Amino acid sequence: THNNEQHDDEENDYYSTGLNHEIFLDYGSKSIEGLLCATYTNLGKTYFMSNMFERAVQSHNQCLSYDHRYIDALSSRGQAYIILGKYKEAATDFFQVLYMDSN
Repeated sequence: THNNEQHDDEENDYYSTGLNHEIFLDYGSKSIEGLLCATYTNLGKTYFMSNMFERAVQSHNQCLSYDHRYIDALSSRGQAYIILGKYKEAATDFFQVLYMDSN
């Protein structure tokens, strides 16, 4: 149990110090990685709205290559996966978002 508690504490520390804490910062206050994640995520959303779902997934993957737990990219990629019929991949993304949001 102690080991699980330590793991949970490490997970919570990551979520508070990863790029997720930059989501609501203005662009002048973001790190380079935070700017890249925000840009790739916004590009992915634009592709999604243009019915270019494979490109949306690729763009979100670019963001997630900098931070694999970036909530905005995970939830947006999950939406694109649903449209593409990739339900297992969508579920994985959404479960990660729910897990992080519950901590």
